[in-house]
Amino acid sequence: MQRSTCLRVVAVLAEPSKAEVYQPAKPHAPAPYHRKAAPRNNKGERRPTDLELYNGLWLGQTVLGRVVVSTRKGARVEILEAHNTPTDNLRHRHGWMPITDGPLAVRDTAEVRECQGLSRPLVPVGLIRPFQVKALPTPEAVTGNPNNTAGPLLSAFLHDRRTMWHRGWQLQSCNREDRENVMMRVEGVNGGGLVSRVCGLPIFVPYSQLHKDRDLRYSEEELRERYLGKDIEVAVIEVDMRSQKLVASVSRGLSNSIMRRFHVGHLVEGMVRRIDRNGVFIGIKDTMETGLLHISNVSRKHVPDVSEVFSVGEMVWVMVMGFEPGFGKVSFSTAELEVEDGDIMTNKESCWENREAQQKKFLDHLASLQEGDFNFELFYESKRN
Repeated sequence: MQRSTCLRVVAVLAEPSKAEVYQPAKPHAPAPYHRKAAPRNNKGERRPTDLELYNGLWLGQTVLGRVVVSTRKGARVEILEAHNTPTDNLRHRHGWMPITDGPLAVRDTAEVRECQGLSRPLVPVGLIRPFQVKALPTPEAVTGNPNNTAGPLLSAFLHDRRTMWHRGWQLQSCNREDRENVMMRVEGVNGGGLVSRVCGLPIFVPYSQLHKDRDLRYSEEELRERYLGKDIEVAVIEVDMRSQKLVASVSRGLSNSIMRRFHVGHLVEGMVRRIDRNGVFIGIKDTMETGLLHISNVSRKHVPDVSEVFSVGEMVWVMVMGFEPGFGKVSFSTAELEVEDGDIMTNKESCWENREAQQKKFLDHLASLQEGDFNFELFYESKRN
């Protein structure tokens, strides 16, 4: 009788492959270019790094350069001037601009973009223009280059984009200080508002900033019929760097157009918004702006209580007597509309009907005073003070 043999397989150990054998990590080779600037302190100041001191340039600096060689991959640029840096202190007099950092072509309309194409234009040899320092070569990159041709990476694109956003801030400042508007052609309409481009920057007009009846709600199709493809005047009210766009307002643009027509003696229609002991605050029609009708300018006669003359919500006509630069504060008068002293308290309709005749009489008198070097605005300001 034969006895059976039992074998128990406990485990099978495979021979380790060469890929599984642990190998120590090799140190990374130093990056040939450094692109990260030093952080700023609480005051917004930034001290130059050792690499920036080594190269004589700092990241983000603007330099003036001349294109000496232009190829399909980029251009070699001779650095002529460096802002706040003597050219004698520069370690490299030449830099390299990759083709991806070529100049930014401004194409505000779809027609121009279609004609010019989507590729950036080539830079011609001999072109002199500003560039922005994008990256600096490390000392190891300079040492490892036998021809010593390693230089800073320059970008015309970053400089042009920074210039465009600076222009966006200027447009916002002009709206706030001088009531300046900008023209835009509506290229698209969506559920949120209107979209276009101005000075190469995307611009967006929210639905809430359209001039419309507050009780009327436009559909997207109605917005297309009303605005698409048309040139409209808007005011830049915000520069949204997070969303990379300008925010504009049609209603503010209309308000600016109305306010910029103001002059001493100009007739304005408005609504009484608020009354206090010093006078009446008049809301200018078709705008969100308010001017003051001081109690001393209500009538040529003494007015004991201005609330007995006007009521909130009443539509009135007033004459502009003065305003601050930027139309921050506007002063009105109804006394100049009176045919007879005290008409504003007894017969306001007569003042409204004869407003143009009274305006002409006022402007003629003002012109005769100005011929004798009389400054009405200074006189009116001293009278108020």
